[in-house]
Amino acid sequence: MKTVKIASAITSSIIFILIALAINLEDPLKFRYRNTVDKIMEISVLDSEADILSKYPTLKEAKENIAKADLLKIQICAKTSGNAPSLSKGEEIELEKMQKELLKTRQNAERLLKNIQSTEVIAVTP
Repeated sequence: MKTVKIASAITSSIIFILIALAINLEDPLKFRYRNTVDKIMEISVLDSEADILSKYPTLKEAKENIAKADLLKIQICAKTSGNAPSLSKGEEIELEKMQKELLKTRQNAERLLKNIQSTEVIAVTP
């Protein structure tokens, strides 16, 4: 009986820790975007994100792609939410297109951020 109590206490603790981590996790793409903006602020004399976005149109495009990906993710979740969503063949095809568009949008944003970071590293290197 004592081992059951100990095992359930440990299991409950692990579950609470995982829930806390899941709530606090941030999208890696958004983290990379914020990291890029912070690095550019350190390197340049620009003080705000708006100034950076006006100077770096590629970064602005990456931000727009991230926002578009978020909208697509919300739409996909809305279509697939529920216990057992019943989708027609047409809706399944549309859902697959949305998933492909989401993947393509995220990959494009990732590529843009990598290009900006590599360009900034090259520009800063003496």
